[in-house]
Amino acid sequence: MNIRKRFEELSQKQSSCMNEDYWRESYSEDIVWQLPNQKLVGREACRQHILTFVESLNSAPKIASKSLAFDEQRQTSIHEFQNDFSHNECGEVSQMQIHVQRWRDNKIYEEVIYVIPHS
Repeated sequence: MNIRKRFEELSQKQSSCMNEDYWRESYSEDIVWQLPNQKLVGREACRQHILTFVESLNSAPKIASKSLAFDEQRQTSIHEFQNDFSHNECGEVSQMQIHVQRWRDNKIYEEVIYVIPHS
């Protein structure tokens, strides 16, 4: 499997994080998300977490990709991006996020998300 190619294909389809087809094509059913202070297991649990977050946004987030790295041998991708948003509970947020994604059968089965707040 070519991780870079698969990542690019899925990124083009990611018009909305609510798109169920995107979730089915991107994440294994048993996906494990490790967020700061929280671990989620299962595609539907992760999707519901994002839906709840998106419902509390005051406007569309501004996301700017900073770097990408792919390790075909280890079936791993790393995506770093700037994420700025306004949220009902969190207020104005500016942060860097780094997502380390491990792949199996053309889907992400594990994702560790690191958040670095900007002051």
